[in-house]
Amino acid sequence: PPANHAIFPEARPPLAHMQAGAVEELADRGLGPADDVRDLGERELERRRVTERFMAACLGSDIDALLELLAPEVTLWSDANGRRGLPRIPVRGAQRVSRMLANGIKKFTGSSAALALGEPVGTLGGSIMDVNGGPAALITVAGALVGLLVVDVDPATSQVTQVWLIANQDKLGSVDSASR
Repeated sequence: PPANHAIFPEARPPLAHMQAGAVEELADRGLGPADDVRDLGERELERRRVTERFMAACLGSDIDALLELLAPEVTLWSDANGRRGLPRIPVRGAQRVSRMLANGIKKFTGSSAALALGEPVGTLGGSIMDVNGGPAALITVAGALVGLLVVDVDPATSQVTQVWLIANQDKLGSVDSASR
């Protein structure tokens, strides 16, 4: 039997043959052998819905909508490979994260600050794509991928508890080619 068979002894075939990392992710989310696979599907569907609303709020620089979606203790982690204007340390708290996201998006919409930083300028866009087995928001400017947002959602409240912002172009290359 697969290595994860001890964790899910009566799992249906798709779940029993999951990769070890996916099983660890399920364990981190608090799913045990007694949880129904349908619950997992509902949680993933809700995560996709929240990701879509989160992306819309980010693209619109809508702080009020972001505050509704973010848990009070939310943490934003970024990987921008030293890119100017993005945090190098975690940003904690709904107020700080919402302001950072809303103000960060404005930098990409043609402001003089964006031009001075050498950031891409043009039409802002976004789409949802599965990345590493879950939904992610792809942020584009003039059709070029400039960032990826992944959120973790509390299933009890449907609020975002963690945000991962990837703007490291070395890491975005594989996502960009897969999205075409």
